[in-house]
Amino acid sequence: MRKYYLFQIRKEFYELYQNNTLALYKLLYNIYKLDKNNFSYGISLYNQLCETINVSHLKNYFQNKKNIINKKNKYLFSSNQYYEKTIMQINHSSIIILTNVNIPCILKIINYYNKYIFICDFNNSDYFWLKDR
Repeated sequence: MRKYYLFQIRKEFYELYQNNTLALYKLLYNIYKLDKNNFSYGISLYNQLCETINVSHLKNYFQNKKNIINKKNKYLFSSNQYYEKTIMQINHSSIIILTNVNIPCILKIINYYNKYIFICDFNNSDYFWLKDR
């Protein structure tokens, strides 16, 4: 299983880190692993680097899709064609995707939402810009 975290990066930081994804990954990883005692520092760093996700906009969009089921604000997507099983949770800070495939089909839809989405799989030290997939 892969667990992806999708972050909406501010345009000025996208331009800065577009070709330096390792540095961006390390920043986000440090926020992810930050000790709870430094919570306010992590929030400050996150707010400088990322924009909040328009949850209502995305929820509205996914509400009308046939192959996506909404259960308690978690969206279930499955595709028999690719044997894919994916669960997506939309938060203001990030979108979390748990999937059994390397590149889930749901990413194609999210790519239309914003072109500055950076994806991290902290468990597998994997990271990439969504637009590059």
